[in-house]
Formats: sequence, structure tokens, C-alpha cells
Amino acid sequence: MNLATATVTRRRGDERILAQVERALSFVRVRELEGYTQYLLGVRAMLRLFRGSWAEAEADARASPAYGGDTGVSLCPALLVIGRLRARRDDADATEPLEDAWRRAVATGELQRLGPAAAARAEHAWLEGDLDAVAEVARPAYERAAARGDAWARAELAQWLWRAGEPVPSGPDDPEPYALAMAGDRAAAAAAWERLGFAYDQAEALSDAAAPAGGPASDAVAAEAARLDALARFEALGALRSAAALRRRLRAAGVKRIPRGPRAASRAGRRD
Repeated sequence: MNLATATVTRRRGDERILAQVERALSFVRVRELEGYTQYLLGVRAMLRLFRGSWAEAEADARASPAYGGDTGVSLCPALLVIGRLRARRDDADATEPLEDAWRRAVATGELQRLGPAAAARAEHAWLEGDLDAVAEVARPAYERAAARGDAWARAELAQWLWRAGEPVPSGPDDPEPYALAMAGDRAAAAAAWERLGFAYDQAEALSDAAAPAGGPASDAVAAEAARLDALARFEALGALRSAAALRRRLRAAGVKRIPRGPRAASRAGRRD
């Protein structure tokens, strides 16, 4: 179980990750270790969230509480998945599950809980348009991750600080997608996320595409096309709130032809 969960949080690009999670789940289920089953269902939900399998991620996250009772930290991964799905879809209030997960994480004082919880809360604040809150939430966990040498947690939180307008130094061991994004090569970052199979992160990287000031017109055209591609990807995933936030950024950037989102009836049908 420790091998599986540590790989999800600290080595997300490892190709063995899914097999390790399934092996751990099989082990604890056969032995009727319900508390561990509860935790691992949340971990698998998180992995499925990363990989764009949102219906399966939600099913795991909702199944998790049925095992082992309310045992504190074991519910953290499931709560984070539910909160992130709600925030991205805009189909329910994300605050409650994210704050619940944060309280549980703080009680442990462990980076492996605090890092994911802080990143989820920073994303929620970003979608709310509150850049001050993004930085406030991300900074303490980022500093702890930097001190501990946890490359994935540090880089994820660093990206939120960058997006909030508070750039921090890159690290020599930053995972490739984050390193490329913070170096300004959003297209390459998106391609790196695609190789890992992380659909939402790929769309996020594309959504930040920007042409350098004073560059050729072709660069501006390419950046706009990348952001419109991100918009379509958000909608395909059901991330309607993410899509709405990107539309606001596109309008602020002066983009004229922005595809309209799904009609209200379509949105309601997708949530069902």
C-alpha cells in the first residue's frame, strides 16, 4: 500500500503506477482490511482523476466512505477528488470537501497529505479568480515541499504560485511538464502531460499559452489556437467551470471568436 500511494503522490509519471495501485487494492480486499481499502479507493480515484477518467474517479471517491468508518486521514484522497471534480464542473459547492480534507491533512502534519490538499485548494481559489488566496494557500506547503525535496509536490505548488503572479525558482529535478511550463514552453508542457495521459493538466498547460511580446503574428495566432483547444478539452471532460474561467481570460485578452459553451439543459444533463 505504501509503495502504491507514494508512487501516486511522488512519482506520477511512473508507468507501473496503475498496476501497483490495483495490486495493493487486491491485497487489502482479500484480507478484508477495510480502512486500507477506503484509503486506496481514494488513491485510485486520484489517479483516475489525473488520467481523465472522471466518472470512474467519482465512483471510487464516493465508494470510499463506505469502508472503515470515518478514520481521519483515510478519507483525504476521496474528499480531494470530490472537491476537485466539483470545482472543475461547477455542479456543487467544492468548499466543504476541500476544507474537510485540509483539516484532516493539517492534523497529520505530513507533507504527503498537505501537498495534495493545498494544491486542490489553490486550484479552487484560481477558479474563483482569487489570486491572493491561491498564493496564500500554496506558499506554506510549497516551502515545506522544497525543504523536503519532494519534486512533484514542490513543482505542482510552484506552478500555482507562478499562476498567482509569485514566481519561485525552478528546481533541477522538476518533473518535465512543470519544468517546461515554468520555462514558458506551454506547448511542450502540454505534450509532456499528454505522454503521461493526464488530460486535464494537458488542457491547463494549453490554456496558459501566450505569445511573447513583440513576437511575430504567427506566434499570437498559435497561442490563441492553443487556448481554444484547451477550451474544447475542458468541455469534453465536463470541466465547465474551468471552461468558463478560460472564456473570461480569452475575452480579457481581446479574443473575438470564442465558442459558446453548452446550453443550460446540456450542462444539467452532463451533471446527471
